Amino acid sequence: MSSQATRAAAVNRRRPSHNEQQSDWNNSMRKGFQWTGLLVLCLGIRAVADEGMWPFDNVPMARIKAKYGFEPTQAWLDHLRLSSVRMGDSGSFVSPNGLILTNHHVGRKCIIAASTKEKDFMESGFYAKSSAEEVKCAGLQVEVLQNIEDITASVSAAANPAAKSTEAANARRAVLQRIEDECKKTGLSCETVPLYAGAVYRLYRYKKYSDVRLVFAPEVTSAFFGGDADNYTFPRYDLDIAFFRAYENGLPAHTSNYLKVSTSGAKEGSLVFAAGNPSTTARLSTLSQLEYLRDVVYPAQIKSYTRRAQLLREFSEKSPEKASMVAPLVWDLENRLKAIRGYQAGLLDKDLMAKKTAEEQKLRKTVAANARLRAEYGDPWGELDIAIAQQRKFDSERHYPETVGLSGRLASYARILVRAAAERSKPNDARLPEFRDASWRMQERDLTNKSSINKALDEIALVDSLGQLVDELGSEDPLVRKVLSGKTPAERAHELIANTKLDDPEVRKELLAGGQAAIDASTDPLIIVQRSVDQEARSEKKRMTGRRGAGDLTGIRVAIGEATFAADGFAVSPDATSSLRLTFGIVKGVGADLPFTTMGGAFGYAKEKENKPPYQLPESWVKARGKIDPNVPLNEISTLDVIGGNSGSPVVNTEGELVGVAFDANKALLAGRYVYDEEGARAMSVDSRAILEGLRKIYNANELADELTGNAPKVQ
Repeated sequence: MSSQATRAAAVNRRRPSHNEQQSDWNNSMRKGFQWTGLLVLCLGIRAVADEGMWPFDNVPMARIKAKYGFEPTQAWLDHLRLSSVRMGDSGSFVSPNGLILTNHHVGRKCIIAASTKEKDFMESGFYAKSSAEEVKCAGLQVEVLQNIEDITASVSAAANPAAKSTEAANARRAVLQRIEDECKKTGLSCETVPLYAGAVYRLYRYKKYSDVRLVFAPEVTSAFFGGDADNYTFPRYDLDIAFFRAYENGLPAHTSNYLKVSTSGAKEGSLVFAAGNPSTTARLSTLSQLEYLRDVVYPAQIKSYTRRAQLLREFSEKSPEKASMVAPLVWDLENRLKAIRGYQAGLLDKDLMAKKTAEEQKLRKTVAANARLRAEYGDPWGELDIAIAQQRKFDSERHYPETVGLSGRLASYARILVRAAAERSKPNDARLPEFRDASWRMQERDLTNKSSINKALDEIALVDSLGQLVDELGSEDPLVRKVLSGKTPAERAHELIANTKLDDPEVRKELLAGGQAAIDASTDPLIIVQRSVDQEARSEKKRMTGRRGAGDLTGIRVAIGEATFAADGFAVSPDATSSLRLTFGIVKGVGADLPFTTMGGAFGYAKEKENKPPYQLPESWVKARGKIDPNVPLNEISTLDVIGGNSGSPVVNTEGELVGVAFDANKALLAGRYVYDEEGARAMSVDSRAILEGLRKIYNANELADELTGNAPKVQ
């Protein structure tokens, strides 16, 4: 792999972020994917071993004490919470001067943006020896969780149990919006968080830092040593770190809560904790949901991503510039394929599914045996089983799949504009849900944003989706013939994208403001084609949701969550929500692998791989080899329960000292999306000793190392 390819791969490395996963989920190019409500309903699974991503207001302290003899105090938890940050993924304050430690791949956008024509900081690394040299990261914000408030009673009171499910859902949304709006008047950033499928609600208040600057980043070949080939594997030899600094009023922020960086690191068998913002898990999904994912969703995603990756590769062969343009996208798709296959592998595991089956049956029997719970909730699991069976039947029928037929940003804009013209003129309650006031603001913001659109890449997305449409309905289907207009998918996509003006935000604003008259008069080809299929799309949408209304699905979701919570309470941790969680475990190897790799081992591994990319250490390492202590631990693995979003999470010991920073997980932990496996699943961290060794011996960043160990003067 060339250095350019390594850099491109690292731009979109590892598992998809929460936003990327959510985007894929909502825009999955597969029939039936619109019914996403089915795939987020919940079932409680009792926690075992060190499983659990625990909200900071519900840490199982008694369980930790019983197993490890250590009980975190409230002061200990508060200090860790206030030292942890959310910055897309995770990170932590590591000095009183606003210094933040996270992963290189978490900070990659800023590292790339800070680069110049003369200096590519992904290739060369970056170090600001003074605050004057620190580079501001446009758009990067850091949030610190100040407190958590239980708002369950307020939200529940807003939803009349006698009301229809749709009305109840609307009432909940309204009260949640009101709570957030009221909270924002305090000057804090506020977020309402549903837990246990909406059985519990919390209000999270954050302090936000909007002035964040890059301080240090190693070369990408150091941070991502081993490249994609070694992703989700161990042993690993990555110095996947980056430092940033939060500023207030033009000066480094004073952060009284920060983590002291340990000079001795963690030992094998020692208890460690991680504080981070895990994105999404589906451990509380029902068995029928998981079977649907296994049998329908993941096979379709694998097919779709494989097709899209091939189209991008063909595009890349046209010129070196095009190859450079799509290299990160190809890598990202391949990385997603690796992750999805890992998810599916877990669901194909007979033992895992047998465990899930037993757990669900036990919970359903618990609810059925309790007269009060049975009277209040009935059997929502059975209702969901019926709904998914209906979905499977719907999937087997030939119909127009809206999100498959015309995909890409520009085609999506056209669909929204066509629908908005008709829907926004209706009374609020009569509109499609996505066009009601509560949901419209976000869509409108996206529709009118001024970010540029790469037409060449959008064309590839449309070629892909038109090809899938032919697969779904057949080339002789009247609707397919109408959409393709006698052309191949590639020819039709090129014609539509080349002639549309919807990449201009002013054109979109005019069409939006002009309403139905503007849409009817438009000669834009994407508007025309979306107008031509809108009736069929609406019919299929109505047919799909008509079998079981969206409101009823919301009712099932709430019923399962409430029944689960009524049976198990806080004994199990809720699914991840991109909000701050605490997880615990021990430093422990797996199989024949010891829990640590060393800095000296990195040189041996590079030699074993003949020092060829992506196993070529940067020149800075080669020059410093004689100074580096080869026995210093570089990466370590532990039983910490982590997933996407935990990247950059501080790993701390019982003293609250930072002993590492989480950066990846092994393949066995991919199935952790659904179930935690203490025997095989492992989280990976960069050891604190390697961080200090690298700063001092490789990068001559002694001032930064001194700041981490408390020996540096206050940054001005």
